[in-house]
Amino acid sequence: DALMQDVRFASRDCHLDEHAAVLASVRQVRSMLAEGHREVARRLVRELARWLPEHVAALDAQLEQALFRQAHGGGTRLVLHR
Repeated sequence: DALMQDVRFASRDCHLDEHAAVLASVRQVRSMLAEGHREVARRLVRELARWLPEHVAALDAQLEQALFRQAHGGGTRLVLHR
């Protein structure tokens, strides 16, 4: 949150909302798991495996670019491909 605030990250609210929603789901599933509902925990794991790569590719990549611009005075980062 502090990093996003420092670079005035445009998608900050969306990014934080996604994190908050995931953490709320984890808390709910944790208490359901404590009551013996294992399938809901398995379903959460499957959904996290689907959600996380999309989140990283979209919002975390945008944040990384904003941090890079701040650290290097603008411009875009260099990406090398094989």
